[in-house]
Amino acid sequence: GGGGGGEEDQRKVFVGQLPMDIREEEIRQIFGTYGTVIEVKIIEGKPIGSQKCAFVSYDNESGAKTAVQVLNDVYKFRPESEKAIRVDFPRPRRNDAGRDYGGGSGGGGGGWGGDKARKSGGGKAAGKGSGPEPEVGLGWQAWCQGQWYDVEILEIIPQGVVVKWLFDGTSDEVWRDYLQRTPGAE
Repeated sequence: GGGGGGEEDQRKVFVGQLPMDIREEEIRQIFGTYGTVIEVKIIEGKPIGSQKCAFVSYDNESGAKTAVQVLNDVYKFRPESEKAIRVDFPRPRRNDAGRDYGGGSGGGGGGWGGDKARKSGGGKAAGKGSGPEPEVGLGWQAWCQGQWYDVEILEIIPQGVVVKWLFDGTSDEVWRDYLQRTPGAE
């Protein structure tokens, strides 16, 4: 019962700081050196339009481990890239409510809220009470690029909140309408 949850995460690596023009074949070619790559999923990095990220899934753990050891902070897909790529295991979820890293269809969700969010700026009335009242700390998710990501709320600001993305450690300002409590974290 409840078969071990962690194995799949050990076969999947998160790749950050990819060039904007990265192609799936390039990722497969490099990461395929260390094992059999069964899936490559490229997503927008943050801030949008500056870099790409990807999730690379191997058919076994050793390929993923080797890729992290060999490529992290070392390999560059473009010689002119300022930084080497980041290769790491996706952060495990704090509460094992359903390991949905990289889950969902991803379909690029049109970036941050645009007009809809901008109209609701300003104080507690923002968003017509649609989102929960944010509180500093863990147990939250923010909407980005068509799916929910685990975040930690660092501070509350008038137009929303400052969050830290748990999958790569960067922080951003997010509209309150784009927050939800992590399912099962209540």
